[in-house]
Amino acid sequence: MIGSINLIDQSASMESYQNQQVDSMEGQFNSLLERYQSGDGEASGLDRERLKELTNQMEGLLVNELLKQMRKTIPQSSLTGGGHAGEIFQSKLDQKYSDIVADNSQLGISEHIYESLTRRFPE
Repeated sequence: MIGSINLIDQSASMESYQNQQVDSMEGQFNSLLERYQSGDGEASGLDRERLKELTNQMEGLLVNELLKQMRKTIPQSSLTGGGHAGEIFQSKLDQKYSDIVADNSQLGISEHIYESLTRRFPE
């Protein structure tokens, strides 16, 4: 029973961690965009590098959410077991897949977002 409670806590903490990531990225995007819009400073190389990192993270979160939603459409087999431990494993595996896709910019989503934002705020 204690192991079951621990798995529930892990699942809840993973969901909480993902929500914190989204909130953090949103705050950082808003901070960068406010600085550009206010005219306080030019888009420095450091800001552009941070913007690039944020768009890559955004792509990773998007891919992770796509994987999560796609998995819901696949019927669970008794062969693979599933259960709560299986869900946690699958969630961590999907996170790793999405990180790999975002790090390698395989979909190109982050590049499009980055180019769109940098066009709005030229150096």
